[in-house]
Amino acid sequence: MGPIVIVLPRKMKFGAVGASPVDLYARDTVAFSRYSEDIVVVGQEADEPFPGIRFLAIPLQEGEPHRRWMRRALPQIAALNPSLIEVHAHRVTATAIARSLPRVPLLYVRHNFIRFHKGLLWRLHYRHAVSRFAGYVFVSEALRRHFQAHAPWFRGTLDVVYNGLDMAEPAPLPEAKEKIIIQVGRVIPDKGPLEFARAMKPLLAAHPDWRAVMIGRGRDPAFVEQVKATLAEAGDRAQFLPFMPHDEVMGWVRRAAIASVPSVYEEPFGRTALEAMAWGAALICSGTGGLREITADKAVILPRVTAEAIQAAAETLIGDEALRRRLQVEGPARARAHFEARAIVAGLDDIRARHLAAR
Repeated sequence: MGPIVIVLPRKMKFGAVGASPVDLYARDTVAFSRYSEDIVVVGQEADEPFPGIRFLAIPLQEGEPHRRWMRRALPQIAALNPSLIEVHAHRVTATAIARSLPRVPLLYVRHNFIRFHKGLLWRLHYRHAVSRFAGYVFVSEALRRHFQAHAPWFRGTLDVVYNGLDMAEPAPLPEAKEKIIIQVGRVIPDKGPLEFARAMKPLLAAHPDWRAVMIGRGRDPAFVEQVKATLAEAGDRAQFLPFMPHDEVMGWVRRAAIASVPSVYEEPFGRTALEAMAWGAALICSGTGGLREITADKAVILPRVTAEAIQAAAETLIGDEALRRRLQVEGPARARAHFEARAIVAGLDDIRARHLAAR
């Protein structure tokens, strides 16, 4: 039997520096898999690929479009003689591979909502493009429900495999937490960073023993600068830190007493919310999309995403120590009960086994 091949689209960074949630998800589905020795990850070259995982790097040439990169990758994927292929996050890549290797079952791992267009030609094209997929794997039930509502014609399998976390280490105790409120993630309007930054000025003015930390990066330099300037208005106790290796980011999350995930849009899953809960930060979040699947009742849910609502939620947690400590204990307990990586990946391995047997 050939290997299971996981394909990451161009511009993913499968390594310690710059890894996206997609890269981390793929890493964990190898590291904790019973098939780990029989899995190869294919993707763009990374500065420091995750250790202990077979990684086939397809270098990206300067200015090279995705389709050309994919054409160079296809023969190398075929040469691996895969028994099962999992393609993450990029439907065009999945379709190209499914057409080139029609006898190999392909699972398309979807990390975001699909934008279903109303036009008949687009829908016919999409239906044809995914017809060869053996199945979809969604990272939340919200994503699966959305797909089923728009594509009832799909005859492959539809499974949910959440992001999981390695929680072998215990979460810090509430008394070990520092008076930090943190927000981690992409600095784009959908994630609510500007609302968070605006909330920090009055919040920190009212609570001189607290400080704020934002860690992230964004595609629009002007918007990032606006967020940084707004956060700077809160004074020296508000820090904006550039993205750093994931372990260092988690170090900050483990220190923080409160975390904010105020997603404005329908969040497909919300790994940063799960990480905050798992490491004992009392969580404030918008509850959109897949976030409620993570939090249940173990977070303060914003009625709307505004600076005023974020400030009010933070004021509640700062002022009510009993509530804050309860969430700092119950959040990690929920994360361990439902999102422990070993159990999550065992479920994915059962899906893999089903498709390998069907082949």
